[in-house]
Amino acid sequence: MMKANFHTILRRSITTLLCGFIFLISTSYAVDNKPTNPAYQDWYQVEVIIFAHITPQAYVSEAWPQIMPPKNFPGALQLTSATQTDSTADTVANSSSTSAPVAFRMLPAKDFVLDKQAKALAGKNGYEILIHTAWRQPLKKGTKASTIHLFGGDDYTDSTSYPPQLMWQIDGTLRLKRRHFIDANTDLYLNEPVTDLPEDANQSHFSFGSSPNFAHFRLKESQRMQRDEIHYFDHPLFGMLVMITPYK
Repeated sequence: MMKANFHTILRRSITTLLCGFIFLISTSYAVDNKPTNPAYQDWYQVEVIIFAHITPQAYVSEAWPQIMPPKNFPGALQLTSATQTDSTADTVANSSSTSAPVAFRMLPAKDFVLDKQAKALAGKNGYEILIHTAWRQPLKKGTKASTIHLFGGDDYTDSTSYPPQLMWQIDGTLRLKRRHFIDANTDLYLNEPVTDLPEDANQSHFSFGSSPNFAHFRLKESQRMQRDEIHYFDHPLFGMLVMITPYK
């Protein structure tokens, strides 16, 4: 019962925080929701915010299962920075255009749509933004789903071991496939040092994994998304906002 009540309160809190911005975003994109170039008709911008919300109430809301986060995510696409080149980054057919988008390349902050949501979360007590990123990619009906590797927050890599044991505070994937709607599947791991958890937390709640000094928590959820709408993937200790908009 505690779990159900806490999830309901948390979801209502996030929904209330965001509802004031959703109309503004929907309205701004409703003015012109068609690409200006036919070559871009199956291209979309994906924006993601991942945040932590680790409070004593959230932490003790349930007993967490013991899990072992994967060491890597085979087949997942890596987002590239604007200064990197990547053979998996496809351009549109008209490659002669200097403004042609590059698939799976991280966008500069000036192109973000969810700035107000990020600021609202960052200003709310107990919330911490771990990842805020965006990229563009083709999402054509009938094509293979794309799985994107998402990682960030604090870097807990153990450089004293060989080979180094990589670990990020947030690590996981977002899988997207376009049908009539856009199917989104997330599989994320929150990795937290035990010393950073609430002081009054009982060890019975710990989810030991690859290291006895860390607790690991998993957010695995699927949603059917509509474009131009903010979707919330929730977990008592962290969450993710995703918005997918047609590229123009």
